[in-house]
Amino acid sequence: MTITYIKKVPKTAQTGSEETSATVTQMLETLKQGGEDSVKQYCSDFDGWNGEIIVSQSTIENAIKRLPETVKDDIRFTYQRMSREAAHKVAPVASRISRYEGMEGHAMTGDV
Repeated sequence: MTITYIKKVPKTAQTGSEETSATVTQMLETLKQGGEDSVKQYCSDFDGWNGEIIVSQSTIENAIKRLPETVKDDIRFTYQRMSREAAHKVAPVASRISRYEGMEGHAMTGDV
């Protein structure tokens, strides 16, 4: 007897979440126990990367020297823009937290 599906449920973000959670937990434990060797193994398994995973300062400096100045300018511009936008979004939240902490302090001392 052949099974005929009237309707199939599509996979969602929650589909297989227990299996994913178990896999991630196991991977984190492997990393905790195996340290850098485990990181290297995962890099090899997932990305085919078998090179160094810790980049030396001299390698970073050499890479920076090889970048065209226009790319460096673009990176600086983007960094500054993102920093300004983040600061603009964080300021109101920080202000509310500061006011809340101030009120909380007064409530604890009975100054309210």
